[in-house]
Amino acid sequence: MAKQIIPATLTATHGIVADVKAVLGGCDLGLAKAAVVGDALDLSLRSLHRKLSAEGVSFGDLLERERQQRCLLALATQPDLTVSQAMDVLGFEAEGAVRRWFSDAFDMNWRHRKQLVRHQPA
Repeated sequence: MAKQIIPATLTATHGIVADVKAVLGGCDLGLAKAAVVGDALDLSLRSLHRKLSAEGVSFGDLLERERQQRCLLALATQPDLTVSQAMDVLGFEAEGAVRRWFSDAFDMNWRHRKQLVRHQPA
């Protein structure tokens, strides 16, 4: 699946963090598991985690950043984004999961999401 997204030369020309970001940026976050990303980069799960650890970052950190960026972009372009729509954008299977994630990620309730977009730099 994700192998089709990335060019064959990606790993040779970029660092592992950039490679993982590229794969995450091109896939459905609901399917973005470390094993899937590792397969896309022709790495075992263990090798992926080891290489990311050597760079001082975890797969979870990169996935979290990608989710936050997608959320901010979606809210900037669709301020009235519903929780159901956010489920699709962020790769969650339940509205409650979106609400909990949003609260943890941005330290605010989903109902206050428009405030988040107003406070972001242009």
